[in-house]
Amino acid sequence: MGFEDVWSLISALFSKPVELSSPAGRSRFTVWVDGDVVFVKLESTGSVRVITRKVLEKCWKIAVDMAGKGEDPFQPAWFYRTTNGTYIARIFRYVIEGL
Repeated sequence: MGFEDVWSLISALFSKPVELSSPAGRSRFTVWVDGDVVFVKLESTGSVRVITRKVLEKCWKIAVDMAGKGEDPFQPAWFYRTTNGTYIARIFRYVIEGL
């Protein structure tokens, strides 16, 4: 699945706010898309993080590469170059697996 397909799914699934939680369930956050930007609002602090389409595209390439190596592509550690790794991994898992 190419990134354009993934972005289409992200845009459709998050056209309205969706509540997700971290893999361990310790933190909850709301995700929505506006244009080429994904917004993540943290329930605990109320702060909003911004993840651009460009960043997601780079992270998707990393996820595909890790999957090709037999690794779990949804591990936040793969996206260490961004402070939003947990949210990116969770968004990808939701889009691909529906969880």
